[in-house]
Amino acid sequence: MDTPLNQQTTPEFDVNGPLESVVKRLLEVGAKRTKHPIVILQDQGRGPDVRVHGKWESVGDVIKDVLNKTGYRLDLTGWLPGDPPPQEDISLTRPSIIADVIPYEHREGLVWTVEAGDITDWSMTHTRASATVGIVGFEVDDPAKRVYGTMTGPTSGSPWQTREAFKEYTEHKEIDDREPDPQRVWEGMENEGQMLINQSEGTVEADITVDIANLWQFNTDKTNSRSFDVGDWVEVRLPVLGRYTQLIKAVEVHVTPTDFTIRPIIGTPDTMDSDLYSNLANLHRRVDKLERS
Repeated sequence: MDTPLNQQTTPEFDVNGPLESVVKRLLEVGAKRTKHPIVILQDQGRGPDVRVHGKWESVGDVIKDVLNKTGYRLDLTGWLPGDPPPQEDISLTRPSIIADVIPYEHREGLVWTVEAGDITDWSMTHTRASATVGIVGFEVDDPAKRVYGTMTGPTSGSPWQTREAFKEYTEHKEIDDREPDPQRVWEGMENEGQMLINQSEGTVEADITVDIANLWQFNTDKTNSRSFDVGDWVEVRLPVLGRYTQLIKAVEVHVTPTDFTIRPIIGTPDTMDSDLYSNLANLHRRVDKLERS
């Protein structure tokens, strides 16, 4: 990897590696600077290879951008004294936020329908892909040796749907100033092109009111077939429109002296504001405490 962020002498930073490693590295440096009680779980090197470059940017904004369209999310869970330790080698004594990078999860049997009374109101908004062809360019010292790579995403077959997007690929030279390795450059360009296509794909945004009543539980217990959690894929079945697979992006919890209701928010992934990360952590903590009591 590159120079550790906390040892760099300029405001610019450049980090590359597996998605999970990059996100946790950024989060670690941000937590150290702000002294926030964030505990980062062990890095398993999951996700595609990514590279982030910036200068004096918010860690939250950088993490949000690099996670976009990767199929992974930043999981922030509140921990209170008395809770089980998040990891065998971690011992905590004060309230903390446990951070991990995990993939969205497909749950067998997590289906919400109008007929079953789970869905009471709905609307769907479709947006087409902003690009279906990703072109990646790589320029060496000799302009005559410039290389281009093309990655094509899914299309409907309509000649009007084809849209191109271009991105420059940068490969740092070896330490001894040799030319970059052609195989590694090509693999990097392919990865960059795929990321470009993924970030440009069309979306199906759902505005669905879900009434979970007493049949479903907001719970992290994956062995419970009637449970759901933030980051789970859910199949929704709508009259006329058919079946859609959407993501549980957030959960609203409404608590009063006489009422306790939970409303899942579902839709296309990667559309939630980074400020919601802290709210999700607080929701997990509040619901966990309410369930324990």
